[in-house]
Amino acid sequence: MLLIGTSLLLLQAEPALATVEKAFDKKAVVFVTPATKSDFSDLVQYPARVRSKINAWVSAETAGQVQKILKPVGSQVHRGDVVLIIKNIDPVFKYAPVKILAPADGFITSLEIDLLTRVDRGDKLFSVTDPSSLVVDTEVPASDLHFFKIGDKGILKSQAGQEYHMLIQALSPAVDIKTGTSNAILTFVASKTELASLSQNLSQGQLGQVLFHVNPRKSFVLPESTLVLRGGGTFVRVLTGTKAKLVPVIVSLDLGDKVEIQTGLIDGQQIITRWNRFIADGEEVEIQTQDKSDKAQL
Repeated sequence: MLLIGTSLLLLQAEPALATVEKAFDKKAVVFVTPATKSDFSDLVQYPARVRSKINAWVSAETAGQVQKILKPVGSQVHRGDVVLIIKNIDPVFKYAPVKILAPADGFITSLEIDLLTRVDRGDKLFSVTDPSSLVVDTEVPASDLHFFKIGDKGILKSQAGQEYHMLIQALSPAVDIKTGTSNAILTFVASKTELASLSQNLSQGQLGQVLFHVNPRKSFVLPESTLVLRGGGTFVRVLTGTKAKLVPVIVSLDLGDKVEIQTGLIDGQQIITRWNRFIADGEEVEIQTQDKSDKAQL
């Protein structure tokens, strides 16, 4: 009974085996694309903070007592406007009251004194900020400094998802030993009309991210599915005549569904991107053109 059962099993397996052998009698069908280098770069991003370009503190030049406050917090001022008056209280020298002026156009954003407050020389009195004159601060890691120079372009992405074109205006060559970073100041690239409306969407202290494309280069970029992994190595199938040949490559960057090939390919080589079955190295294949792709069983 055992021999009969085994014979039946072999007889049942023969049609399936014949079908597989018949399928491998046909050439494998492949799609190919020429290997061409394209412009490529790395994307880096750093935390950023929006601030006013004009943020001036005014300190007392003489000791005295605050006699009048003419511009409270939130007041708009122009350069030269009288913000407050300090009265000299020295009983010996009868100096005239001192008018403290706004150093720039903007708004009074803070007052460090109240009416009748006594101040000494050097005490902070108030600050003036211009919310329409905005810049962006970011910190560049020391390891990335070689990528940047003044004038490089970037993108500010706000917390609300809005994007603004930026330009590096200043970049410190000194690295902070505590943070391992260098400060960079970016200005907005926009028309006068656009700059005037920036303060409606952005405000001092707002956080975001600045993005830069760095290390520009020419690279081969292929679909990740093109790679063939064999024996711990990474290969790409290249069409040589009518045969598929495995070529070892080095992947320098994994982009998810695509990869950047560092070495191994030559410009103009025909890369096999898709195939309909297992292909042995050196096997002859049939090339399928793109306009017949609907008929191909890949």
